[in-house]
Amino acid sequence: MLAAIRSTGSVSAAARSLGLTQSAASHQVKEAERRLGITLLARRGRSVILTQAGETLADSAAACAPLLMAAETKAQELGHEDAPRLRLAFGLQDGIAWAPDLFAHLRGRAAPLRLDLILAAGERPPQLVQQGRADLAVDIGDVALAGLKREMLAKDELVCLVGIKHRLASKKAITAADVAPETYFAHALTPQSGFELEGFFRPAQRTPAHVAQIETLGGIFGLIASGAGISIQPRAAVATDLPIKALPLAPRRLYLPWYVHAKRGNDALLREVTAVLRPHFETRRRR
Repeated sequence: MLAAIRSTGSVSAAARSLGLTQSAASHQVKEAERRLGITLLARRGRSVILTQAGETLADSAAACAPLLMAAETKAQELGHEDAPRLRLAFGLQDGIAWAPDLFAHLRGRAAPLRLDLILAAGERPPQLVQQGRADLAVDIGDVALAGLKREMLAKDELVCLVGIKHRLASKKAITAADVAPETYFAHALTPQSGFELEGFFRPAQRTPAHVAQIETLGGIFGLIASGAGISIQPRAAVATDLPIKALPLAPRRLYLPWYVHAKRGNDALLREVTAVLRPHFETRRRR
C-alpha cells in the first residue's frame, strides 16, 4: 500500500491501482500508524507523501514482497498436491536418460511420489542431500559425505567423445597427447578431483591447450557432433542419437563408480530408487 501511495501521490489513486476502495486503503494506513505509534503519511499541497518512517517501511515491504509471494505460491502448490515429492539431485555429468523410467515407477507406486529433478550446479549432488535441499542424489565418483548412506549403481568408464568426422575418430583409443592440441569441453574451468585430470592428464603430464566451459551436457554433445572439439564423459551419460564416437582412454582405461546417496534412515527409498536406476546404468555402460 505504501509503495502504491508513494508512486501515485494519492491514497485514492493507490487504492484504485490495488483494487481497493479509498476507505479500505485509508483504514489500512491508519491501522498501521495506530499499531506502530508513528505517522506514515504527510500532506504536501494536494498530494500525499511518505514520512521518513513511511519510506523505510515501504522499502522493506518492497524487498520482502517477492519472498512472501514465492512462499504463498509454494504453500498453495503443496496444499493442492495429492502426493508427496521426491527431490532427486543430479550433476552436470549425468544425462538423466533414466528419468522417464523413474517417473513411471514413482507414479505407479501404491503410495505415489512426484519427482523433482534438481541440478547441482557448482556443487556435488550429495551436498544438496546433506544440506536438506534434496532427498536423494545420483553422483559419479567415490565421494562419501558425513551423515549420508549410499548404494552403488555401477562402475562406469570415462570415454573420449569425438565427432564421427573428427581426425581422432579413426583411432582405437585416445591418449592425453591426442587431446592436448584440441579444444576441450568441460563443465567447469576448475577440474573436479577424481576425474580425468588426475587419472588421465596428470600421469601423462599433458593437458588440453584450450578448455571451453560448457555447463550443459546437451551443449557439449552438440558441439562435439559439429566437430568443434572433444570431451571426456561417463559412458552412461553419452547420448546415443548423435554422430558421436565414444573411444576408450589409453594407456589404461579409467573407471568411476555411480552411486545413489541419501540421509541415513532413508534406507528403504534409497534401495528402491537404486533398484530402478541400476539396470539403466548397467546397460548403458556395456554399450
